[in-house]
Amino acid sequence: YLLGHRAEALSSDPHPNAGWGWAPHTYGWVDPTARAVLALRRLRPDAKDAITDGLVVLADRECAGGGWNYGNPSVLDQGLVPYVHPSAVTMIALHGRTEAIATRGRAWLDAHWSHERGGLSLACTLVARRLLGDPVDAVVDALGARFDASALLADTVTLAWAAIGLGDGIDRVKVTT
Repeated sequence: YLLGHRAEALSSDPHPNAGWGWAPHTYGWVDPTARAVLALRRLRPDAKDAITDGLVVLADRECAGGGWNYGNPSVLDQGLVPYVHPSAVTMIALHGRTEAIATRGRAWLDAHWSHERGGLSLACTLVARRLLGDPVDAVVDALGARFDASALLADTVTLAWAAIGLGDGIDRVKVTT
């Protein structure tokens, strides 16, 4: 499905790599592109061209100084700020890679994860940090506090990422090659 359903490149986009969108016939965004890269790395590692295209999109969308927002790093020549959730999801996709983009993203996430205390941001940060081999105790504590305060709003996606981060499900997303 992923190989046959890439985002459409905009005619005004100077980059031919489109990534993946949230729905068919839409623009490629950071989060679905990162998820596609992770899925391909984990389940279809022989899809090297698609993986490379996704990595090019993630590199192109990196904000100045590291980290990612949801789309482009700038609009009308104004730099946009990165956010924890898309940065964490991108680091989940990039875990085990050694390129400079992975190093910058890891450093950005390490420095900024605690600035956003939303459940999805914390759950994805936990998964990313576990995959990267970084300390997780403070993230687990913050996620627990968010759960106590909101039950993560019973959001299935957030609860799933939290379960992956807290349990043995981490092995299901780990890329070993």
